Amino acid sequence: MTNYSDAAIRVPAVLVSEPKYGLLLRFMLNPNELTSTKDPTYEARTIPGWRSPVRWWSGGQEKVLTFSGFWDKTDSRNTGGVNLFTPPTPAVGLRDVIAVVESFLEPKTPADIVEFRQLPQAVRNLMSLPSAYLPPPVAFLVWGTRIWKCIVLSAPIQEMKYDAILNPSQIEVQFRLGVIDEGEFHKIYAKERAGLALVASGLAGIDLIPELFGDILPGLLS
Repeated sequence: MTNYSDAAIRVPAVLVSEPKYGLLLRFMLNPNELTSTKDPTYEARTIPGWRSPVRWWSGGQEKVLTFSGFWDKTDSRNTGGVNLFTPPTPAVGLRDVIAVVESFLEPKTPADIVEFRQLPQAVRNLMSLPSAYLPPPVAFLVWGTRIWKCIVLSAPIQEMKYDAILNPSQIEVQFRLGVIDEGEFHKIYAKERAGLALVASGLAGIDLIPELFGDILPGLLS
C-alpha cells in the first residue's frame, strides 16, 4: 500500500454522494489497486447442421469497480499526510468512518435529505411517513482526473485493531461499485475512450511497420 509521503504528487481518491445526502468519504491512503470489470451479453442459437452456435450481442452488463479502502488510527505517525481529513476521534475510533460507509448502503427517509430538513416543521410532519423510504444515495468515485457515477453494491468492513474500549482503530473496506452508464460523466468517458483507443491503435500500427518491413517481409521473401 502506497503512503502519500512516498510520492512526490498524489491526487486523493474520494467517494462522495449527491449533495442532498451530504456524504463524503476521504480515503486515508489512496487504494493502490482498482479492478474494473465490464462484460457484454451474447445470446447463442444452435443451427442444425452447423459446427458451432451462432451468437449475437443482446446487451451489456454493468461495469463493476472493486478496490480496498484502509484507515488506521493506531499510530499518529501513520496518517499518510492527511491528518486534516482523518482527525483524531478517541471517543469513537473509526466508527465515524464506518458510519459513512454504511450510509452509502442504507435506504433513506425524507428526514435524511438536506432539502427536507430545510422545510418548515409542519410540512415535514406531513411528509415524514414511516413507510416513505428512498433508495441509497448515488455515489461518485473521484479517482484522480476520472469520475464514475456509481451505486455501492457492497462494502464489507473488516475491523482489525481496537483501542482500550473496543472502538475500531484499524479497518479495511472492500468496495464493490456498480457504474451507472448514463448522464454527462458517461458521455465524457465514452468520448475519451473512443479517442484514446483510436490514438493508441494508430501508434501501435506505426510501431508495427518497422517490424513488418525489417524482420517479417525479408524472412518471407527469402
